Amino acid sequence: MRRLSAQIRAVIFGTRNHWSLSWHPGFEMAGTECNVRLEIQGDEKDGYNLVKSPEGFFTADDWHMTIDEARKSAHESFGVEVLQWFEE
Repeated sequence: MRRLSAQIRAVIFGTRNHWSLSWHPGFEMAGTECNVRLEIQGDEKDGYNLVKSPEGFFTADDWHMTIDEARKSAHESFGVEVLQWFEE
């Protein structure tokens, strides 16, 4: 199984158990800036999970068919550039 990691800072809205990268009704107006650990885990056979772990919030993940799709999702959501990924 391949595993790539990146760490960024992002503003997270919501609560410990319900978070988003954008404000929604019911969330406090001010988000929380925190470290977010991102991992891409998987292989060509089973696909790749983009695991998102904002500090102080629950971990969430998305499934992608290819590693490039997972990287693209991380770039679109968090602004992660290709050179920010490192292999574990």
